Amino acid sequence: MSKSEIVSRIFIKELPTGKEIFFNFKTRSSVFTEPVSNLHGFLSSLMLEGRKSYKRSPSSEKLLVLDVKKVESAAVQLAQEADYEGCEGWQHRRVQSFFMQRDNRTLAVEIPLWSEEIDMSGFADIIRYFPSENGKPEIFQLLDFKPKAKSERKAATQLHFTKKLLSECARIPLENIKCVYFDNQAAYEVLT
Repeated sequence: MSKSEIVSRIFIKELPTGKEIFFNFKTRSSVFTEPVSNLHGFLSSLMLEGRKSYKRSPSSEKLLVLDVKKVESAAVQLAQEADYEGCEGWQHRRVQSFFMQRDNRTLAVEIPLWSEEIDMSGFADIIRYFPSENGKPEIFQLLDFKPKAKSERKAATQLHFTKKLLSECARIPLENIKCVYFDNQAAYEVLT
């Protein structure tokens, strides 16, 4: 996948209290010119229609007992290069922007997701794409940046539900989505 222009979209949603919430996501324009699975259709509708909101979020769910294994991942090297330490309050944004600028496999960051079926909404931090080759199916890597990944307790549960949201929204088979949380030291794959 070639580098292409980064498209940014900001949603402003007014809450019943009168307070406004801003949602900002970015994607590569190539996702729209070179359709990638069903993600293309989902992101196109998101650009036009915006995000739906539900009460529950993946981070509010009870912890699930899920298998996790430490894996080698380019995400660790990219996080090191992003040099996010010392960016208190901006670490996620720095890492996400770095991925969009430097990693050709990164398709989108901070994508809002929702499901009427499971009454939940949330965000995909980073979505990377690996096209099918040699008979292997295409893979979407759902990354969740956690500044202290080794001691993270909720990441596996969050990714488990975010994977379901991404699958439903973009009609990507669950088996084609791999979930990894990471920092600049290590990466951990959630085996769901």
